[in-house]
Amino acid sequence: MPAKTNLQTAIMAFALAVILFFSPLSAGLALRGWLPPYFLAPFMLVINILGLAPWMVCLAVGAGALAAIGAWFVARRRWLWLLLAAGLLMMFSFPLLYRYQPAVLAASGHELILVTAPGSFCEDVRRRAEVYWEIQPCEYELIGWDEDETLFYRERCKGAPERLWAYNPDARTGPAPVTKTSDTLYPIVSLPQAIDFVRADVYPPSAEESVRQLSFPRPWSVSPTGRWVAAVSRHIYGPEDVVIVSTQ
Repeated sequence: MPAKTNLQTAIMAFALAVILFFSPLSAGLALRGWLPPYFLAPFMLVINILGLAPWMVCLAVGAGALAAIGAWFVARRRWLWLLLAAGLLMMFSFPLLYRYQPAVLAASGHELILVTAPGSFCEDVRRRAEVYWEIQPCEYELIGWDEDETLFYRERCKGAPERLWAYNPDARTGPAPVTKTSDTLYPIVSLPQAIDFVRADVYPPSAEESVRQLSFPRPWSVSPTGRWVAAVSRHIYGPEDVVIVSTQ
């Protein structure tokens, strides 16, 4: 293959790689579910490890891609095959390593259930990216508990119809969509001391209490038997979750 053709092919391959894997546009499309979450991998991984700005990540990864792809087309070296294979392996293992966690964790002696937990590895990556980019795609509203210790809550997501969900912390079968609430629904009863049942995983530790307070924009709701408390937790400027915490 002539050198000129090699160069043209390398440039085309580099442009395609930038568009597909390294551009902010593809990251934004992945956040909205229009592309697989693997397209977030170069951006999010390097940003969190090195603390670099997104444009710096684009520049560094793009330059490395240009060198690797161009060198492969020109030299056809075996080590470049291994380099590209390693890069693809990192991208496709990304959802396994980059997991989502809510704004708070259970304090010692308590159990926390993430009712709105991501349902897949792909959703894990998307939710984690929403935290980083401070995106709040859905809002949640607690409605109340019924006599069977089932929590009812309302979900409002951008671009989607409002939905009603029910979750029983004893059954642990995941939230179920419902069309109406129970006929024996108990009103919301607040439990202010429930804030002590959770902890915020932040640094420095001196900021933990203030971050924990900011993570709960609305009151807690205690179940009829007092065994559970529920609340809507929020990453500051980020996504919301419905959490249920044991009182003992």
